[in-house]
Amino acid sequence: MVSRTITRSAVAEVFGKNVVFVHGTDDPTDAEWEELMGIYRAVGDMASARCLVYTDGGRPNAGQRARLNQVMNGQQPLIAVLTPSALARAAGKAIAFFNPRFRMFDPEQIDAALKHLGASSLESVQFKNLVRELRLVVSNKRIDAGAYRP
Repeated sequence: MVSRTITRSAVAEVFGKNVVFVHGTDDPTDAEWEELMGIYRAVGDMASARCLVYTDGGRPNAGQRARLNQVMNGQQPLIAVLTPSALARAAGKAIAFFNPRFRMFDPEQIDAALKHLGASSLESVQFKNLVRELRLVVSNKRIDAGAYRP
């Protein structure tokens, strides 16, 4: 199953039990966050899901983080977040309090993030390609199609 959700501030896609979120620099509105939470509902059993998040700084507020915990309903998927943003890292620490399988990484540490998710070599390529594609959707900018650059 492949499902994509696009909002003003972020885009998310599900492939199998894998979820990729890419946030730009803007924080999501409550309506956008609720739309993005639909991606998690589409996965179903979140305990077996793997989520890779890239954010240029956009992050959920306290209410949105609480909503995420409600949607997770106690399930703890593997989550790896790539960000250069100190503010996004602070929001991530709050999420990690409820999910010990949640880890933060610098964008250059994508291979470590994918290892945390238990991604195979093929899945790593899929994750990287999807992050690149979704970053283009969020930014509407072209990047060199060469080697992966977060």
